[in-house]
Amino acid sequence: KISRLVVTTIGAPQRKRKAARRRSEVLVWKGKKINLHRLMRELHRRGIRELLLEGGGTTNFEFFRLGLVDEIYLTLCPVIIGGAGSPTPVDGAGFNPREFLKFSLTRIKRAGGELFLHYRRA
Repeated sequence: KISRLVVTTIGAPQRKRKAARRRSEVLVWKGKKINLHRLMRELHRRGIRELLLEGGGTTNFEFFRLGLVDEIYLTLCPVIIGGAGSPTPVDGAGFNPREFLKFSLTRIKRAGGELFLHYRRA
């Protein structure tokens, strides 16, 4: 069972791929851009049925755009970063109102000052 998988392209610096291999399995994509539908088929072929995506806002947007997200786990923390360059869950071009993705809240857990929210695709 894979505990951590890093997916990158052949264009990524070799030293970074080598460093990632110390802590993870590294899947190197042969093209310049990762085809996410093909990636998901490959992961499914490997028996992977759940995926924790930690790719940043632009990567997250692409998974949403392609309809590849079934669930969302969000943690609301009492920390405000602010600024136009601050990290956000989803960046990218965004959706027009007719294409907004709808999710239903299924669970809320509170731990200290943080809220853990679980949503499923509506």
